[in-house]
Amino acid sequence: MELILDWTKSHTFYTQNLCNYIFSMKINQIDNQVVKISMDNILKENESFFFQYRQLLTPAQWNYMIAIAKENEVSQITSQNFISKYHIGTPANSRRILKSLIDKELILENVSKNHTTYQVYDVFLSRWLEVKY
Repeated sequence: MELILDWTKSHTFYTQNLCNYIFSMKINQIDNQVVKISMDNILKENESFFFQYRQLLTPAQWNYMIAIAKENEVSQITSQNFISKYHIGTPANSRRILKSLIDKELILENVSKNHTTYQVYDVFLSRWLEVKY
């Protein structure tokens, strides 16, 4: 289903995890409603784990994670639009926070021939941040 691949950003681990969850429900007819319920349940089951991240990060780092999750993927982390929309401060502050989150393996840096993009490493955490914040 396209909904599953879109929600898991086509990452094998997350796709398999969601499909396994749906399979474990032992439902004969799987539709979008069943998938959405499964997605919601996965986020609820992992919520206490996600809140632990909040305790380990500074408020600025946590807000930065939320900003990237809400954007899904960011290519211009120092753009005035991104910085002002999420109250990040300065371009230097954005670079500093980003480096710290990459070092902690919470933000994934996707480097290609033409450009570099950033996204929250854990897809389920990213989806949870989108919903909760």
